[in-house]
Amino acid sequence: MVDDNKEITPAVQSGPVQPSQPPIDIPEGGEKVVGKMMASFMASSRNYPPFLDKIEGPQISEMIRTYDESDKREFRDQELKRRYSAGYVASGIGLVVFFTLTLVSQDIELYKEIIKLLLAFGFGMAGGYGIGKARGK
Repeated sequence: MVDDNKEITPAVQSGPVQPSQPPIDIPEGGEKVVGKMMASFMASSRNYPPFLDKIEGPQISEMIRTYDESDKREFRDQELKRRYSAGYVASGIGLVVFFTLTLVSQDIELYKEIIKLLLAFGFGMAGGYGIGKARGK
């Protein structure tokens, strides 16, 4: 038998979750790191992770330091990519200048054929790259 006069209390708390500890002083720049971390947890789960209540200043400082190191590493990688790209372009220009200086003086017809092939190859690569980008690959 069911007693209808019995009060039913919900098992799940409704409303925002209140932290169990008083607010802490977050180091400068820490709001961004903590906010990203909380957003990733909230996106992957509907439950509020209880360990976020226990994060204190030293942990936040460590997260900020790690985030800064990651940013610096990413910047260095991008700088290296730019340098390698510039090196490739310089090498390509050097090859064209070398072939121009050596072949023009020896055989102009061969030079014209090589230029035609290089242009066809270059336009083919550029067209393929453009089509691939348009398709989203």
